[in-house]
Amino acid sequence: METPWYIYVLLIFSAVLSYFIRTRNLKLLVDVTTNDFIPINSDGFLFLRYAQQIINKGTIIVHDVFRYFPFGFDTTKESTFLSYFVANLFKFLNFFNSDLTLNYVSVIYPPLNKKSLMLNYICLINKYQIFSWYMVVAKIKRRLLLLLVEVL
Repeated sequence: METPWYIYVLLIFSAVLSYFIRTRNLKLLVDVTTNDFIPINSDGFLFLRYAQQIINKGTIIVHDVFRYFPFGFDTTKESTFLSYFVANLFKFLNFFNSDLTLNYVSVIYPPLNKKSLMLNYICLINKYQIFSWYMVVAKIKRRLLLLLVEVL
């Protein structure tokens, strides 16, 4: 069974609206001393620092002395995927616009990622509709997701 065209229109509308809503507060995330963007939470600062190390040195240092002072932290025991993703996203976007900063990319990453995850979720639901009762449940989930995604 083919997905109706209005579902795709609703998906695009929802993705654009969620990006619009999530980027309305970007002007509030500018540091007045450096005039550059700052992350909204404390984890964002850590991922930003790791992404800066990836950009400058090519990798994250193995022993992070800024965490768990005075002993430090072994960064191989933690997932560093997000830092590598932000650094590679910066390299990719910097190819098209050299005025972008790493701080801006780390702030704009969540809205961009939400749009791609929404698209992947809808495609995944559409692909694995095998039995008819699964199709009904999948359609309900898909429509609820599209309606509730703006609340998140």
